[in-house]
Amino acid sequence: MAHIKITGMEDLQRKLAGGNKRVDRAARRAVTHLVNDLGRLSAELVPFDTGNLKRSRVQVYPKPS
Repeated sequence: MAHIKITGMEDLQRKLAGGNKRVDRAARRAVTHLVNDLGRLSAELVPFDTGNLKRSRVQVYPKPS
């Protein structure tokens, strides 16, 4: 599998607008990993085990196009 090199948001937007499916899949995968990491880190910061925040983390993933 070849790597995709992105050099900033403008480059990413241009490649996504070009309809490159490999870039689209890679971007979705990268965002999913970031969201999971943020969710995991936020769970370490809040007292979720005391009640109100126990089940407050909800992630909704977009359907693949």
